[in-house]
Amino acid sequence: MIVPVTQLAAIELPSPSESGGCSVYEALVRRQTTRDIASLPLTLVQLSQLLWAACGVNRQTGPFRAPGRTAASASNSKR
Repeated sequence: MIVPVTQLAAIELPSPSESGGCSVYEALVRRQTTRDIASLPLTLVQLSQLLWAACGVNRQTGPFRAPGRTAASASNSKR
């Protein structure tokens, strides 16, 4: 059954955590490919962190006076 977008309810996500991370070096050392993916659903906290990492705002003003995003893009580059 396909539900029209206009009938979907918004999900209130918690704010992403900006602390408790690790250094870039540590993140690169820990990096690995995982092919065994659990069928457990993400928690709202995990979903919030994942969405923020993909396209969240990490500074109030980027290029063209738009908010700066976590994901790199040509129009969001430093000049």
